[in-house]
Amino acid sequence: ADLDPAIDGLVVMINATNAPQSIGDFHDGNDQPIDLSGMVLSSVHRSSDSIASGATVGNGELTLGAWSAAVFVKPQAGAQGAGLPIGKKTDMSTLPPFGDTALFLKGFLDTSFGDKNPLVFTSNFMYEFTTEVTTDQLGETKVKVADAGWNINYGSCTSSDKLVVGTPLTLCKGGDTGNIGLDLAKEGTYKFVFTAMNKDKPTLSVSYTEPVQACKVLDTVAGNPLGYNLFIKGELSGWSAQPQYQLSYKGMEGDLAIYQAAFNYAGTTEFKVANEDWSKEYLLNNGGIVQVETGYPIAFSQPASANNKITLPQGLWSVLVKVDPAAVKPGTAVIQECTAK
Repeated sequence: ADLDPAIDGLVVMINATNAPQSIGDFHDGNDQPIDLSGMVLSSVHRSSDSIASGATVGNGELTLGAWSAAVFVKPQAGAQGAGLPIGKKTDMSTLPPFGDTALFLKGFLDTSFGDKNPLVFTSNFMYEFTTEVTTDQLGETKVKVADAGWNINYGSCTSSDKLVVGTPLTLCKGGDTGNIGLDLAKEGTYKFVFTAMNKDKPTLSVSYTEPVQACKVLDTVAGNPLGYNLFIKGELSGWSAQPQYQLSYKGMEGDLAIYQAAFNYAGTTEFKVANEDWSKEYLLNNGGIVQVETGYPIAFSQPASANNKITLPQGLWSVLVKVDPAAVKPGTAVIQECTAK
């Protein structure tokens, strides 16, 4: 239907910044370019006191002054024209910002800066790369985000820029930007996330996960920094403090005290880590189902809070926890099979 015989289409432009803005790269819902030829500023904006008095059309671009808004129209002369193309709405967060071009975290543990460490697009404008770092790889490394031909090339914005675990770093584009420093202080899993919602100011972040150690029944040592005994208490023990489920003191790791229990078991059980009289109760991951070979946070729980639950095949099982006797730092826990293979 010809809804308005005076115009074939219109574009509303809002500039919520403190500087003039120009745009000519319009695409429809199918990501096809929209031809802006024939567009003019709406006649209602042409007075000198209009909010859009500084708006212009030229060279295929629409320009708007700071803190302003305007309506641009495509006049209709005579019969209804083709109008402005539209299509189904596309969720741009599901499309890779760089299309089919492969990106790499170049330089990471690779001084040749070759096409290694591929970044995989996931969603929400993000590319990811995850890898294990071993003890012999610790130290400083340099990275950049680039494609195979260095046509896409993001690096540091200043010479002092360094990538720090847990802190996103804004990158700058162009071949003249520097490499980004990163200190690999601990072995474990490093996950990099490159977010290119804004291609002019993308970000790179890295997170770190401690390695899950291969199961080993540690030697018991003298002492007990907690000042009370810990047990695995649950259906497997009749919810009582049984000696075979006691966690013995194995030593310190920094400020954390290490306790471990190793026992033969098969079945499904609910459980908590607690002392004899239940005055001290701990939960893994705030309660609920837990899995083997997975590191979890462990912390004090409230009485009558939800238990942990796990299903184990027949084997020799280790429950190893690391807790802060001063109750300041968070603790960790892991359940592993120690059966000889």
